[in-house]
Amino acid sequence: METSKGWSSEMISQRLTDVGRTHNIRYVISDGGINLKCALRLSSLVHVPDCSHVAANALARQYTKHEGYISLK
Repeated sequence: METSKGWSSEMISQRLTDVGRTHNIRYVISDGGINLKCALRLSSLVHVPDCSHVAANALARQYTKHEGYISLK
């Protein structure tokens, strides 16, 4: 586990490459962050969308224009 003020796609890809030397990475579960998805492409790794983000995005698309939802804001 590492922290940084910001993670570029290249930084993430390099870290995944480093980890891949000692661990067999078969897939990566993550949100749809551009830097993460790009890093996975650079690393030729399979991306599995995080189900909580998928569900939240689907609900947001469904209710963003719903009057009842808007009134809660």
